[in-house]
This record gives sequence, C-alpha cells and structure tokens, in this order.
Amino acid sequence: MPMESQEMGGSAGRVLVVDDEPAVLEVVIEAARAFGYEADGASTARDALARLAADDEYDVVLVDVRLPDMDGTTLSRHIAGRHPGLARRILFSTGDETISDRLGPGGGHGIPCLVKPFSLEDLASALDGVRAAA
Repeated sequence: MPMESQEMGGSAGRVLVVDDEPAVLEVVIEAARAFGYEADGASTARDALARLAADDEYDVVLVDVRLPDMDGTTLSRHIAGRHPGLARRILFSTGDETISDRLGPGGGHGIPCLVKPFSLEDLASALDGVRAAA
C-alpha cells in the first residue's frame, strides 16, 4: 500500500500531474503526496514538456485528456517520442466516460484512464498500477 512507503520515510516514486483545472491539480498532487509519491504539477502541455525536458525521472505522468494548448493524446505521443522510457508510464484522466472507453486498454491507445470524479482509492491504485507495469 502506498501509505506504508511514506510512513517508513521512503518514496513510492515520482508523479507529474498535468491538469488545467487548478483545484483538480492541487487535490491530485496533495493526494499523491499523501500516498508517498513526490508530486509535481503542470497546468499546460507546454509546461509539462518543459518540466520533462529538464527532468524526466518520473514514475508516472498523469495527463488530463483535455488541456487548453494540446489534447492529452497528442501530449502522450510527444512524451513517448521524446522520452521513450515514459511511454508506458502515462495515465490519462478525463471527465468524459466515452473518451475513456476509446483510450483505455480496450481502445486504440492502450493507456489506462481514470474517469473524473475518481476516488482517492482509485487514484492510488492507478498510480501504483502504472508504476508496477512499467
């Protein structure tokens, strides 16, 4: 369980959260930290790519599908192209359940997807699942 890592003083890993909604970004970052992850945030695709160019040592990149400057699927392709080691470490989030069906493992992208609103338990499970599968 992720909380055990934090309680023992270790880290569950690093996560970059990319979401243009400030409240969602803040809550997800704080939740990831509570689960023992080191967490950073970006509110645009451009900011996320700049952060990754400076430091791509992330265990999970959680990407909102709808961003103001680039959609999340395009961002995921840029990330995979520029940082191949992160290609299997991407996790989508969306408020549109119909999009999640197309993105998820049964869809064309094969990238796991959290549907908003999601529970903290679902977030922890998804972060841990992506980290373990990579």
